Order: sequence, then structure tokens, then C-alpha cells
Amino acid sequence: MPTGAAKQSPKAAPRLRAAPHREQHLYQQMRALAAVFAAVAAYVPAVAIRTQLPWLHGQVNFATRGACLALCIALLASVGLFPRGAPPKSDIAVVARAGLTAEFLVFSSLFFARGLGVNVSRPILLLYGAFATFGIMAVYLIGDHWQGAQLRRAPIRLALVGHPERCRLLADKIAASPHWQVVDCIPDLGGRTMELVDERLRRAIRDLDLDAVVLSSSPAHESAAALHARVLSICEQTGTRLQLHADWLDRYSHFYLDRIGTDQVLTYSFTPMPSWPLVCKRGLDVLIAASLLLLSLPVLAAAAVAIRLESSGPVIFKQVRCGRRGQPFRFFKLRTMVSDAETLKPALDRFNEMSGPVFKMRNDPRVTRVGRWLRRTSIDEIPQFVNVLRGEMSIVGPRPPLPAEVDHYTDSDLRRLCMRPGITGLWQVRGRNQIKSFADWVQLDAEYIRNWSLWLDFGIVLRTVAEVLRLSGR
Repeated sequence: MPTGAAKQSPKAAPRLRAAPHREQHLYQQMRALAAVFAAVAAYVPAVAIRTQLPWLHGQVNFATRGACLALCIALLASVGLFPRGAPPKSDIAVVARAGLTAEFLVFSSLFFARGLGVNVSRPILLLYGAFATFGIMAVYLIGDHWQGAQLRRAPIRLALVGHPERCRLLADKIAASPHWQVVDCIPDLGGRTMELVDERLRRAIRDLDLDAVVLSSSPAHESAAALHARVLSICEQTGTRLQLHADWLDRYSHFYLDRIGTDQVLTYSFTPMPSWPLVCKRGLDVLIAASLLLLSLPVLAAAAVAIRLESSGPVIFKQVRCGRRGQPFRFFKLRTMVSDAETLKPALDRFNEMSGPVFKMRNDPRVTRVGRWLRRTSIDEIPQFVNVLRGEMSIVGPRPPLPAEVDHYTDSDLRRLCMRPGITGLWQVRGRNQIKSFADWVQLDAEYIRNWSLWLDFGIVLRTVAEVLRLSGR
């Protein structure tokens, strides 16, 4: 353990005091401001190139400036909301995904709102989006290189306090990094050593020019609570930064500080946390559902006539399904079976091709001729957009289960109910009619929830359109 450095005095090892660039949160704020400046400044070269290429469509007018502003806001919001990983390269991937997402949101809005977008210069918008995205990438690359160089010149000096084994493991992990330097390890051995820890920590803060104290104690240690209180008090008195290290913090990435009344709590979220991307998801759901319902009215009318001509009964099939948190809702589809299909189902249970609490049968005799065509073209799914408008479903999400299926769920299956069910999802684009196991359905839904992003939804929608065009419905 690197305790030898504790004997050095500041005079024997002169170094710079902690400077603003060493404050990670301040660096993040400075980088964010630089990214905003780069995104705004990208408008200048975009317009300059447009003026040099007169054959490009569109002029620099008020509508184009407004669209560029909307794209700038969408890009910066996406950069701030996409999750990041530890390596600096992951930030570049985040910016690239944010740029594509922002372009998609703005151009899709211009497509649906043709009255607003008719005077917008698409070439300028594309140029601006590209310059803004690459400008933010450059800010990130230059900023990370600059911060890394500063930290290599004057690494962050740490004193580790707490459980001996945990301190040793942490010291070994960061020993190879040029950005951190462990200058003292102060083990807590319990019993009567608390006074020794107290004295040694105070001496380290006075003599070793620390940037931070890292507390790494075991929750099971009998003196952990007393150690926490003691170290916190000393750091508060001396104005020294205190950082908490615990291996259980690394097991899950989605956690944040919250409050219950006046008390602070650390909250873990095992599903997508409420955020602006989820708000955007809901807004896109409403926009797309309303547009497609209006455009498909003639198709729905023709399908309704065909259904009624072939068999008696209602045109719309209604069924109770379970939505988010298991809340029941009335699910809508065009009727593709005979009107008494539910009463005939028990006689067909022995032909079920699915394992688990789901019924699926190839060449189901209850399906009508018109129904087979509606299923093949996926037209029978269109009324579900009404469920989307009502907030009971989403365009993309887990498959909406029946209450009878939920009754057979295991604890791990319940995770499927933490998001709004979708008209399409991974279960539609990865196998669709080839899936024969209920467990595979659950696994795909869990994968979707675990990796959810607007970009994932966009990819699923594109692949769903391809599946529909292939007439793969059944």
C-alpha cells in the first residue's frame, strides 16, 4: 500500500495547489458552455457555404433560422440526456447519436407540419446540423485532451480511509492511472483505533496537500457508522472534499439523489428514469398516431366493409389487456376472427404452439379470409393507435399481455409491466411469428427496457416498416 508518501512534506515535494481545471463538475460546466457556443457558432459556416453554392435550394429566411434554432435546442438537449460511459470515446458516440436524433426530430416535425416547413431551407439545416455536431465533438475531444494533460502534470492527490482490504483494492485499481495519486492509506481496524485514524487523517490533511479524502468502509463493519461520522466531521472542519467509495455503487448505473420529506435518499431506478427523452417519446407517439389514423381512414373504412360483408359481428375487436404497472385497459384491433372466437378457444388449447401462458396457433380455423389478409398486411393493428392517443400504449414497447398471462408471471416477468406496452417492439422485429417460447418474449422485452433510448425506438420503427412491407404478418 502506498503509505511511504505520507512522510514527505510539501516543501520536499512542491506542486501546484488544486486549480479550477481539477474540479470535475466545474470542468463539465465549462465544457457544456463551450458546446453551446460551438452549436450556435456552427450557423455561420453553414450559411457561408450556402451563399457560395447558389444552386442549393432555399434561402436564409426567418423560417430557416427558426428551424436551425430548434435543431440547436434538440441537439444540446439530446447531448445532455443520453447516458454516458466512462471512456472519453463514449462521449463522441453520444454526440453522434444526439446529432442524428435531433435531425430526425426536426425533419420529421417539418414533414408533418408542412405549413411551417415549406419555407425552410433543408440544405442549410443539414449543413448546420453537421457543423454543430462536429463542433461539439471537437469541444469534447479538445477539452478531454486538455484536462488529461493537466491531470498528468498535477494528479489528484487522495488519502484513502476505511476498511484495509477495500482501501488496498482501490489503491491497486488507480495505481496505473496518471490522473490520481494515493498519498496515504489510513486503515480502520475497529476497536480502539478510532483515535489513531482521527489523528492520522488530520495530519494527512495538514501535511500532504490533499485534494480529497476517499472513505471506503465496509457496511458490515461494526464501526462503520462511527467512522463515517468522524471522517465527515473532520473534512467539514478542514474544508476538505470527501468522496464515498462503495463497490455496490457500480452494480447499477441508474441512480440519483432524491428526497423523502426533508431527508435525502439514494434512489436506484431499474427502468428508464423519468426524463426529457421519455417526454419526447410520448410527444412523438401522439404526433405519429394522430397522423397515421387520419391518413388510414379510407383503409379502415374499406376494411370495415369487408369484415361486415364476410361475417356478422362488430368490426372492432375489444379485449382487456394489461398496461403499465399492470393497469387493465381496453385494447382495440380490427376483428380478424369469427365473432364467437373466444368461446371456441378452449377446444383449440391442445394445438397451442407456444410454451408458457400464451396461445398461438398456425392456421387458426377461427380466422376469416378477410382476417388473414388484414393480419398479413398488419392493417388489423391500426386501431391500436387509438390506445396510443389515450396514453394506454406506445408506438414501441413490450407486448401488451392478457390478465390471464400476468397471473402466471414470475417475479422477473413483472419487469415487462414497467413501461407502456407497444404496437411494435423487439418481439416484432426479431422473430415475430417464429418465436415459440414465452420466455423468449420476456427476454426481448427485458432487453428493450434495459437498453431503451429514442435511437433504439427509431431503429425498431424502421425495421417494423420493413416487416410490414414484406407482408410477414400472420
